[in-house]
Amino acid sequence: MSRQTVVLLGASNVTFGWRHLISALRIGLSAPLDIFAAGGLGRSYLGPSRFAHRSLPGILDSQIWNALKANSETQTRPVALVTDLGNDLVYGCSSDDVVQAANQSIERLREFRADIDIVLTRPPRESVDSLSPRRFRFFASVLFPFRRMELPDIQNATAELDDRVVELARRLNVAVVKPELDWYGLDPIHIRRACRVEAFCRMAEQWDAWNASQSEQRRVAASVALPIPHQRTAFGRSITTPQPSRQYRNADIHAY
Repeated sequence: MSRQTVVLLGASNVTFGWRHLISALRIGLSAPLDIFAAGGLGRSYLGPSRFAHRSLPGILDSQIWNALKANSETQTRPVALVTDLGNDLVYGCSSDDVVQAANQSIERLREFRADIDIVLTRPPRESVDSLSPRRFRFFASVLFPFRRMELPDIQNATAELDDRVVELARRLNVAVVKPELDWYGLDPIHIRRACRVEAFCRMAEQWDAWNASQSEQRRVAASVALPIPHQRTAFGRSITTPQPSRQYRNADIHAY
């Protein structure tokens, strides 16, 4: 049977929702899956990111692009999800920087396969706009404790990025998905556990390969562990992990 290549680019929503995301892929994509993922808590597209004791390279600097080139002979039309673009705003990047990173990611995906079916998600603009100063201060201190941010600046930057992402999707003829406000709870940027399968299915149903007839299944895969990135630094030590780092009956998972 032909295998389906899936590329996942993102950050903490990919990590927190990993089991839900894999469940969504199994719901709507029937072929055995080759999943290539670049995610991680606090992950940046543009530069190295650190969370607790580990750091990861920026998505654009990771080895996922070389891994995709080695997999370019896949027979089925590949699919890709590009999400979690707002993190780099917190790291001080401008909306122009972030859109350029998204543009470059899409160009590289199309270099891998010109016919790749790409879905781009907009930042959670409505959720960020709904923040009160008190709730913003709390979550900023929890999620990004070493970053000094002001709520109006983040709201304005998110709104500008949202407009730019919509324009980029139109210009590059890429499907774009708007996050629903009710996907989020007190946490303004991470999709609620109860909404994750629904949210990921909403994103993935933009792919031509998606099988809508299976979309009413909602069982979350309990046995899917987070993949281990190919290259990471932990406690100051560089660690390389051969890929795929997880293999299941119907899915091989490569992480970068």
